[in-house]
Amino acid sequence: MKYIKLFESFNGLDTELKKTLMEICCMYKNEVLRSPIVHYSDTWDDGTYLKELASKTDDSKIKFILDNIAKLSYFDYEGHAESIFDYLQDEDCDYIAEFLGLAPLNYEEEWTDEEEDTWYNPNHGH
Repeated sequence: MKYIKLFESFNGLDTELKKTLMEICCMYKNEVLRSPIVHYSDTWDDGTYLKELASKTDDSKIKFILDNIAKLSYFDYEGHAESIFDYLQDEDCDYIAEFLGLAPLNYEEEWTDEEEDTWYNPNHGH
C-alpha cells in the first residue's frame, strides 16, 4: 500500500481528486438512469470542498467540471432544485474517464458488473 501511495504522488494524481471525480461520474450515471434521486449537497454540502479541489488541479477542464458541480451542490444545499444536465454532460464524464485512464461509462444502460467494479465507490462522503 505504501508503494501505491508513492506511485500516485509521483504521478501527481491526488487520491481525493480521483475519488471525487469517480463519484461525480457515478452520480451522473445514476441521475441519467433516474435512480436513485441524487442530492449533491448530501455528499459535498455547499460545494466548498469541490472548489478547494478545483484550486489544486492544473487541468482547466477538470477545474471547470469541479467548479460546476460545486455550484450545483451549493444550489442543492440552499434548497433549489437544479438539473445536473445544466452543469455536466456525457462528454464531461468521458473526459474524466480519460483523465483517470478508465473506460468511459455507458450512460444509456444499467450498471454492468465491470463498471461497478471499476467505478462505483459505495463510500460516498468524506
